[in-house]
Amino acid sequence: MTTTPNAHDIHTAIHRIKGKLPLLRLIASKKIRIRRQPAQGATTAPTPVNLAALDLLDQLHTLARMLTRAANILPHTGPITDLYENLDDDHACHALANRCDTTHIMRLLDQAWTRICRLSEPDTAHRYVGVCPWCGYAVWIPERHTGDWVCDMCRRPVPLDQVMAAHELRLLTSGVVGTAAELATLLRSCGYDARRKTICEWRRRGRIAPVAESEQGPVYALADVIRKLV
Repeated sequence: MTTTPNAHDIHTAIHRIKGKLPLLRLIASKKIRIRRQPAQGATTAPTPVNLAALDLLDQLHTLARMLTRAANILPHTGPITDLYENLDDDHACHALANRCDTTHIMRLLDQAWTRICRLSEPDTAHRYVGVCPWCGYAVWIPERHTGDWVCDMCRRPVPLDQVMAAHELRLLTSGVVGTAAELATLLRSCGYDARRKTICEWRRRGRIAPVAESEQGPVYALADVIRKLV
């Protein structure tokens, strides 16, 4: 027998998601110290090294806007931290718990939490392949999945071939750079079989060249690595 989620369940789910927002920002945008030439010193610039985390932040923002409308909280729009701060409230959670679609709301919150956990502790059984073309929600599929897929948010059929092709193009044109370890982690989270040792070996053999140096070692262009993988 399925138990309908109550206000406490919803409040707990919203509170733990709110608590992970700072971590997601750190994953999504890192600062890499790049020495373009030894004589010029070092410059620091924010470099997005995990597009999956950026997408997840966008989707959590979309979820927050949906929940604020469902709970009749004003404003319905604003910074993601402000929206989750407003939702992390007894009155808002009771309003959500009294709706007829509470089970669906709880399912979306649980899925959002699962995706946060997958980014902070990668799940090798699933891979991130892009976003739903209908609503922009994340598409995570089992590693060996074949066949059709339905979006968790809008419940529409997802054309996986188109989604994966669009995501690969986005990666190729993103301008992202990072160390071999950073890029390998990013690419594995997006479904590529990428390893730090492989990237370093390509450099040793002259198959790939770093675009800069950082305090952590050589920095490579993500697009260069993807071209060697596909």
